[in-house]
Amino acid sequence: MKNLLSGSTTVLSILGDPITQAALPRLFSRYAVQQSLDATLIPIHVSAADLPSFTRMLRGWRNSPGCVVTYPHKQAAAALVDEATSVARRLGVVNLIRRAPDGRLTGHLTDGIGFLAAARQHGFTAKGQRALMIGAGGSGSAIAYALADAGLEHLTVVEVVPARRNALFGLLAEEFTDLDLADTPHERRQYDLIVNATSVGADGQSLPLSLAAFGQPKLVADVVTEPDVTPLLAAARALGCAIQTGKEMARGQIEAIVQFFGLLGGTSPAPRAEGVFSQ
Repeated sequence: MKNLLSGSTTVLSILGDPITQAALPRLFSRYAVQQSLDATLIPIHVSAADLPSFTRMLRGWRNSPGCVVTYPHKQAAAALVDEATSVARRLGVVNLIRRAPDGRLTGHLTDGIGFLAAARQHGFTAKGQRALMIGAGGSGSAIAYALADAGLEHLTVVEVVPARRNALFGLLAEEFTDLDLADTPHERRQYDLIVNATSVGADGQSLPLSLAAFGQPKLVADVVTEPDVTPLLAAARALGCAIQTGKEMARGQIEAIVQFFGLLGGTSPAPRAEGVFSQ
């Protein structure tokens, strides 16, 4: 049975450029049917130049509690909200924007929540582990923070924009003093987890690294949602590694998204914003 839209349907949107790769609309639709929610999530293709206009329109969109933000807008969107929850504020990244009745916008970040939820399904826990991550953008910084908060021992981050990596390292070093950080992978080092937190793979291209050089990680993960099994994950599977897809990470966020937007009347209060973020 499919959920049918009506004039009373709560409308969420997901913004990206492009947006055809987004897996969340379909995953959310299935969840809405299972939970009997009169709500929908529609994909919207919004360019970086038009993002400010969309957020201004969102302030007056009365039958929408807000939107989801995906690549490449997560950092730009952080500068367009009035306030943000704790981790989103510190990282300068949002992937959810909630609209208050008065039109004020609150940013939140659930990428790390979704990543850890999916990893637990594969039996992976971060405490005491060593990880190699490619990319320190919106998703990458959120995942890195979540892993550090869960007790990760070592994190190597490869990032083509040094300033982005350095900003992430500065925050992590300040908040997680026991976390060992590096910016260059070592082939003789055994990593328990390897994560691609970039869009490389969505176009069928492979990352410029050899998984075989890093032993046999317990888990190899990718944030790319289309294709489901990226070249990185295909290579990991061939080596006998457990793999985690981008769709699994997206699925792991759905309950947190529903809670943040208050779509289930009996859920716990959504995370509270902490002070003015930007405006």
